[in-house]
Amino acid sequence: MSWSNKIIGKISEQAEPVFRFGGWEQLGAQVRPKDERSVEQLYATIDALAERNPSVKEFVKDLKSMNPKYLGLAADTMELGSRSEMLMTNIDMNKVSPQTGKSLLQHLLGIYPKASKENPQALDFAQEVINNTDTLTSKYFLADLNGIFEVPQAAKHLEALKPMIKPIAEATINGGYLGTFEKQKNFVNLINGILTPQAKPEKISLLPKLCEIVDKAKGTYEIILNKFVQSNAPLRQVEQNLEILPRVLQNAEKQGKSIDIVDFVNNNVNLV
Repeated sequence: MSWSNKIIGKISEQAEPVFRFGGWEQLGAQVRPKDERSVEQLYATIDALAERNPSVKEFVKDLKSMNPKYLGLAADTMELGSRSEMLMTNIDMNKVSPQTGKSLLQHLLGIYPKASKENPQALDFAQEVINNTDTLTSKYFLADLNGIFEVPQAAKHLEALKPMIKPIAEATINGGYLGTFEKQKNFVNLINGILTPQAKPEKISLLPKLCEIVDKAKGTYEIILNKFVQSNAPLRQVEQNLEILPRVLQNAEKQGKSIDIVDFVNNNVNLV
């Protein structure tokens, strides 16, 4: 009997890269499948993307030292940087800025490792955007709002706003291609308008409930979001007003009256 016949074992298989973006994509809000790649697959994906783009090879070591939770964001960002949409509105993440001497992709990969330790909520927020928007909007967001990665003070605001990314995307970027960045600009402007130092994270957390109530109402109502999240109205008062708001709207609609929703939830003190 050959000695090789006496050995029972298994040769480990090298992980293969797994990409999340490819082929034709419908523009607008969408929900991407959950990223279930293993750490080994993410390492392989990052390595493969770095081989395609030597300008980011220098960042690979630091990226691999990050909390594994954020390796998916690093891989997604690199993959977005490798895509070139056949659209008038393509965003080249590899174009070097004369001011910084770096590309957008290099800038992002350079700040992710530090942000993962000092401002992880920003990375979670960016991943939520990528998971709920088309690649054009994701790249526009990373180009326009990457300052959030370097502002740890906004952590509570980002955490509170994260559940609103999907409805904000549905309200701003759906409806077909315009050939401009108008929808993407509306998307980031709406986010930016809420993410201000004057906004209260606890009020931002109430936005999903407020929007749900308005969605269920029969009438059409305008919500001034920054007026709501920046209000100094006592939190408990606002919460109580939200509880009775559906009934108030029903009564107003029966009487053919209009109501300023934000003014009501902020200022109503007749809570009976």
